[in-house]
Amino acid sequence: KQQNSLKTIQIDVQNEFVRLPDTVKEKTDEAILTINDRYRTENKLLSVIENGSIEKLEAMQEELAIFSKLPDRIPNNPLRSRKNLAFVTNTLLRKAAEQGGVHPVYIDSISERFAIQIEKTTSIQQLSNLHDKMLYEYCETVRKLSLKYYSPVIRTAIEYIRLHLAEPLRLEAIATAVHVSPSDLSRQFKKETGQPLTSYINSLRIREALQIIRS
Repeated sequence: KQQNSLKTIQIDVQNEFVRLPDTVKEKTDEAILTINDRYRTENKLLSVIENGSIEKLEAMQEELAIFSKLPDRIPNNPLRSRKNLAFVTNTLLRKAAEQGGVHPVYIDSISERFAIQIEKTTSIQQLSNLHDKMLYEYCETVRKLSLKYYSPVIRTAIEYIRLHLAEPLRLEAIATAVHVSPSDLSRQFKKETGQPLTSYINSLRIREALQIIRS
């Protein structure tokens, strides 16, 4: 039975190659290499964003120039064409940030803001500047807010704390929200973060207060 299934898969794969669109068949070797480079660079960029590495992002600047050479898919409206590409980039960066362990609430706020800014741009230069800003902001967000390496319980606890920081936060309430006992949460929280839960909450509140003062 397994052999028959494999044979069927092989036949399907062969048929897929037979049905290649003419647009693919017409690609030159040079065009194929360019596409490969673009996809490789795109995947590398998304990995950099997912890991929140500002240093690696800065080191990629020359490689990222490949995206500025993409042909306009709406030839009679290059600005619209570039806006469409910017929307796609915004979506890809959003997914990379999510894979990097950032809560969707933060990502959605950033993504919505950039979507509005993209549509409001009136020149390709503005879009280019906005593109760079998007890369750095998503990367910086992952670097600051990623909870990727915490256990599910502690990750949920930290997300709960961040989203309710302006409210009274008691150990018992947080433990109820993440479905563990207060003692287990307290012990596991200190083990994974290196500090007691109350100290973590206080440090977050101090940082938020400093941010408000600075701005």
